[in-house]
Amino acid sequence: MSALDAAATTVRVDRRRTDTRDRLVAAALDLFGTRGYVGTTVAEIERTCGLRPGSGAMYRHFASKEALAVAAVSAYRDRVAALRLELAAQPPAESAADDLERLVVALAGFLRGEQSIVRLGALGPSLPDAVRAELAAAWDEGYGIVVDLIERRGATVDDPQAVAVEAIGALDHYASHLAVWHHAPLDVGADRFLASWVRRWSAVLAG
Repeated sequence: MSALDAAATTVRVDRRRTDTRDRLVAAALDLFGTRGYVGTTVAEIERTCGLRPGSGAMYRHFASKEALAVAAVSAYRDRVAALRLELAAQPPAESAADDLERLVVALAGFLRGEQSIVRLGALGPSLPDAVRAELAAAWDEGYGIVVDLIERRGATVDDPQAVAVEAIGALDHYASHLAVWHHAPLDVGADRFLASWVRRWSAVLAG
């Protein structure tokens, strides 16, 4: 086999390995969301992504179910960090309200593709410490988006980190309420809530 053939074979093997890792992550997240972390077995994960259940094939890619979950959340954290960098690179909008609306649109678009991770995060206490720590780090990147916005606009805010937690926390609470109860709190629709949210935090950024 020539050096070129050997290199091509290595690329094919690496691509298959990456594809299998991706399928394991996707299968695990779907199962965690429906069966819970504790209720999902390695054999079920293997079966769902097309591997022979009980063969131990997962262990050729991840040391444990916990390591698989940590890897999935770590990749999510990287995506949140990339979104933060993308937003931070944008020049300030004409008004704070425009900046906040742009932030909400970006977050909503981003989270539409992250529902598996959102469901995993909802499992909370049942998750291993390492997984929860990685999720917390991803949330910190999300809060950081607002901290960056405060700095970019040159707003005078006593405690930017606390303000970021309040602002993102309000969005998360509203979205979580809808997801759990399928009902807008106090019948406040999404448009009405977001308009109020933008007004409130525009006033803070104008301070």
